[in-house]
Amino acid sequence: MRKFFYGCLSAIAVSLIIFSFVDWKSLKSPIMHQISKFSGCEIDIKGPIKIQLFPSPKVVLEEVSFRSTAVNSIFVKDSWQLASANIKKLRLNLSWAALLKRKFDIHDFELDSPIIVLKSVSASKKESLQQE
Repeated sequence: MRKFFYGCLSAIAVSLIIFSFVDWKSLKSPIMHQISKFSGCEIDIKGPIKIQLFPSPKVVLEEVSFRSTAVNSIFVKDSWQLASANIKKLRLNLSWAALLKRKFDIHDFELDSPIIVLKSVSASKKESLQQE
């Protein structure tokens, strides 16, 4: 039983050490593409990407910019539309259960120093743009 415990413990330690040397810059483009696809906004990540698995999975994006490109994005609410947002640090806390099912479920998120710009969209203009 001890051998099994020490084997598991050493496997976790080795994987954490190897995991710390992974270059996450190569994942920047796929992450930006998926967020753009989901949100309907253009996204730019100028800072580093950090991924943490233990004790809970977390993704940290630094110097993130959103710019709205469509009226039908998820950021349109009533008569307001997201024009742009600049975030110093965006922390996404993920769900282990969803990750084990190969799904990306954000449990909660935190924004550091957000600057959010909204613009007013009249109801008639909103309807005409959504029909195009």
